[in-house]
Parts: sequence; C-alpha cells; structure tokens
Amino acid sequence: MPTWFRAGLIYLAVTELVVGAWALISPAGFYEGFPFPGRRWVAMLPPYNEHLLLDFGGLNLGFGMMLAVAAVAPERLLVRTVLAGYLAFATPHLAFHLGHLGHFAAVDAIGQAVTLSLAVALPLALLTWDLAKNKKTGLLLTHGSER
Repeated sequence: MPTWFRAGLIYLAVTELVVGAWALISPAGFYEGFPFPGRRWVAMLPPYNEHLLLDFGGLNLGFGMMLAVAAVAPERLLVRTVLAGYLAFATPHLAFHLGHLGHFAAVDAIGQAVTLSLAVALPLALLTWDLAKNKKTGLLLTHGSER
C-alpha cells in the first residue's frame, strides 16, 4: 500500500474520530461550536436534538475506528468495504448540505462545501485507485488471500 493511500485512510480516521468523540462527549457543545468557535454550522440547522447528535457521534466514531483499523491492517476487502460504507454515509450527507447553504455566510458555505466534498472525493479516489490497480482480484477476496 502506498504511503499516500495509508495517509488518506489516516486522515479520514482522525477526522471521524475527532468529530465522533466531540459529538458523544458534548452533544450541546458540538451543536453550538462545530467546526470551531464562532462558526456554528450545526446550530444553523435547528432544532437541537441530543439523541440525533449522540447517534451521529457514534456513527462517526465507529467509522473512525474502522478506518483506523483499515490503515493499520490494510487487507483489501476490509479497506474496500470500509471506504464503500463510508461513501454510503458521506455522499447523502454532502448532498443534503449542498442543498442547504443559503442561510450561511459565504465563508461557512464554502467551508462546508469543500470539507464535505473532500469527505466524498478522498474515499472515492482511494477506492477507485485500489479497484483499478487490483482489477484482476475483484472484490471476492477471502480473509488473508492477498498475502
């Protein structure tokens, strides 16, 4: 696995672990302060819902853990499955937010569009590269078969 590929997985893992932990530890703080003080991206889409934020935090923490394992033990099927699953979350998340940018300041609208687009583009690029590079093996690998 190339270093840049592992770095992409690590970037996604760290991002999801930070977002997930923050939302689980302090759902109200996440609601009021994400992505950082003075920029209230989540609070711009009210109302506050602790249950929803705890679920979102758990989802992100879970994906962060799976992405971290994929970066440390990069078995092809694991990496592909985690990236595909993450895309199943990140793509509709991006689509929703792109349709709801009208009430944000320009800097926040651009920030959301860029960061959420990166959350789709990076795993899509990693998955596409891996599938193209390893076309002959397909998706039907058994555990440990790539060694």
